[in-house]
Amino acid sequence: MFARSVAAFLARDGFSPRGTTLVMEHGTATVAERIETIFAEETNGLIKIDRSGIRGEMATFAGQYAGVGKGNFRFKGALESLGNLIHNAMQLLPGQVGMKPEMQPSEIHGLTKYNNALIEAVAALPADTQELLRFPVMDFSIFQRVAAEIYGRINSRPNHELQGWREAGLTCQEWRIDPAHPWAAVEKYHGLAPAARAAVDALIATDPDNYSNIRDLTPAEVYARHRAELVKLPNYLIPRILGEELAKEITVRQKLFTFEDREFGPGEHRYLAVARDEDGHDTLLREGQTYQVFVTPFWPEGAFICDGRGAYLGAAKRWTAPSRADGDALREQYARVKEMQSAVLSPLSVYGRDQLRRRAADAVHNTGVMSQFVARPSMRKASRGRKAAPRAASATDAADAALNASLLQQ
Repeated sequence: MFARSVAAFLARDGFSPRGTTLVMEHGTATVAERIETIFAEETNGLIKIDRSGIRGEMATFAGQYAGVGKGNFRFKGALESLGNLIHNAMQLLPGQVGMKPEMQPSEIHGLTKYNNALIEAVAALPADTQELLRFPVMDFSIFQRVAAEIYGRINSRPNHELQGWREAGLTCQEWRIDPAHPWAAVEKYHGLAPAARAAVDALIATDPDNYSNIRDLTPAEVYARHRAELVKLPNYLIPRILGEELAKEITVRQKLFTFEDREFGPGEHRYLAVARDEDGHDTLLREGQTYQVFVTPFWPEGAFICDGRGAYLGAAKRWTAPSRADGDALREQYARVKEMQSAVLSPLSVYGRDQLRRRAADAVHNTGVMSQFVARPSMRKASRGRKAAPRAASATDAADAALNASLLQQ
């Protein structure tokens, strides 16, 4: 699961071109060495994995035995602190397990037992009845949405004391014309007319503390400021990172990949059988053909497709059934259908263009031959006194044909 989250983050959001260090553990929150090798080779060492050392506590004096081996708490202090903040923000969610098993709430035993019984019962119920059940804890897909909202609130908090923030210049200047009004960003100040800007300057000069302010940027603002600089990991690396053991062997049916997976949520999950490669070219995948499909619940919008030999073909988009009342969703679905039509018709249109070019070239050639025939004096004399023959192609006709041929070749 951790490899899936790392792959989704680096491919969707990206890494810094100045270098990115992923702080990890030796146990659960880590990636395999083969993935670390992929990062090093494909990014020229820009993505690095840093793990804390595992060793026993140092002896107080020579001759003492070593202490228990464990991670260096100083190494990942910031990571542990962030985790504590997240746990505090999520404390109202159902199913809290506490800091460790021996400290978990007493009701967790009964809650887990009841929840597992419901999961087993689901298999024996029809689909419409399954949706009516109320579980005591969230399934993973719902939790993802709730967690994303909580993370958004954490990253948008204006009041924080993150170390080194001001030293790094991660601040912004604000102003206002009335202490009762909210602060305005300095960008709005620069958009004022010169006379209005001068009036604001005079007001701030009278009482800088009341009319001007410097605040720390939120983590979200810092991320948004530099997001465009990030380099996204190529999609073709996702199957390599996830590994063949996470591949789903799925056969194309009715132009779709369809599967069920509780990690993604209840019901069927469907993706269009159109693979878009890194250059933006679409390939319509063959009906009845089986492919390797790689998906991650941390980026469910896309599936990454390989053929039976493991060669990467491209990314497929998720296919959902929008409500008829949702006009925007229906228009987006229609656009996807048009993309599929384009993928099907593209080879045919290329063939049609080639055929038209050949016909245009033949017309130019034939026009040139007939023009030479009409231009011969002996042939013109011989034709006098005879019944008028159909008019041969003129020089104007030849020019038109040549023009049309050049247009078709563009």
